[in-house]
Amino acid sequence: MNRAVTLPVPWAAALLFVLAGCSGDSNPDECECPECRDPCPDGECHECCTDEHCAQGEVCKGEDYVCELACLQQDEDCAYDRDGCCDGLACDVFTSTCVEVCVADGDCPASHPDVAFNEDLLCKDEGLCDFQHCSDHGNCQPGTLCHVGDCVTPPGSCCMDFCKVAPAFAVVRQGTRAFLSATAIMTSGAMAPGVTFHWVSDDEAVATVADGVVSGGEETGAAVVTATVTGCPETTCDAEVLNYGAVTTGTRVVAIDELTGRPIEGVAVEIEGAAAALTDALGVALFEAVDLAAAPATVTLSRADYGYVSFAAAGSNDLIAHLREVPDPTLAGGYQGRFDFSKIICDPGDGCIAWLALTGASIPGNLFDLDLDALFGDKILTHIELGDGVGLGSGVAVGWAGGDGGGDGGWAGGAARGGLWGIAAVLLGLVVRRAFSKD
Repeated sequence: MNRAVTLPVPWAAALLFVLAGCSGDSNPDECECPECRDPCPDGECHECCTDEHCAQGEVCKGEDYVCELACLQQDEDCAYDRDGCCDGLACDVFTSTCVEVCVADGDCPASHPDVAFNEDLLCKDEGLCDFQHCSDHGNCQPGTLCHVGDCVTPPGSCCMDFCKVAPAFAVVRQGTRAFLSATAIMTSGAMAPGVTFHWVSDDEAVATVADGVVSGGEETGAAVVTATVTGCPETTCDAEVLNYGAVTTGTRVVAIDELTGRPIEGVAVEIEGAAAALTDALGVALFEAVDLAAAPATVTLSRADYGYVSFAAAGSNDLIAHLREVPDPTLAGGYQGRFDFSKIICDPGDGCIAWLALTGASIPGNLFDLDLDALFGDKILTHIELGDGVGLGSGVAVGWAGGDGGGDGGWAGGAARGGLWGIAAVLLGLVVRRAFSKD
């Protein structure tokens, strides 16, 4: 995306004033300098007499006949000048447009019907509707809690639309644990804060669960773990847990997909000195005659579409290997979206020159097995009109908008598997604004 940046020129207004006015300590009935126009209705020369004498976007105001920026009307964009709205209007913190000022807290829910938790909006001193901000629950009034920086009232249990457990699939062995978390989503689409869940397992011989912590039982098999929103029995969500139980004879090798956590069938397992075997539908290859605990040996797992894994001198009869799928080089994918710059607050009298934010794909697999090449991708020359082009990884995207509120903050990135990350537009926007300040 290409945008040109036009920096403000503070001395231009001063030059206009010099050319428009007359020199001397007083103004005669008629202007003597040729640059001046005819006197204003008061018989004196001023910076302006009518709006036509002012620069574009300015009006001639007051008894002193001076050019000032025209105030912004209702629904006009005020992102670049948050103090520029006309009398009786204020720059809304959610939409960055001029709206009618509020008088009481009760005015805010009706004027912001699409804002989640709008019943908690307050009418601030400047006539703006906004939340009480917080860094932790202790900053909020009783009955409210701190949710993404705002004090809000926890929703009623049964206004939930659905919930989701992550991860949706987990593997355990007897005596080991897996950690699940559940999130409830309200009918408005916002994540519900302060919601608790009741957890149950449908087969406690395979796996038990308490507060999202799953423990492997004595029996091998699969169990469904269900989370139910407390006080709302119809809002439930599930995760599947596979327990491999204890090894009773020989050596067991299990192949698991590193990203999905699910077992991989058809993986070739080779143990030094033993015949190779393929994993079954549960990802298991069993070597009944091999005792690695007594005689450690090298174990290798491989499949054509996965990277191989080797254990040197493996000395356990129960091995679980996580394999990473090899991307298909003939396929490509990507993602696109839009940054929201609406909450970047520009200092009064010092409008934002530029807003910038970055996003990219989440780190796949094990954080400690970080592959920077896979994370950032190939370098792509990305043109941003701040000078020369800059190198960006194909796995990283940049969002750009000019300080005049123009630009849609659009972005697009390369192939991604998993979630997306983003460096907050608010944080980077403020930094970039200062870095490119006209001062």
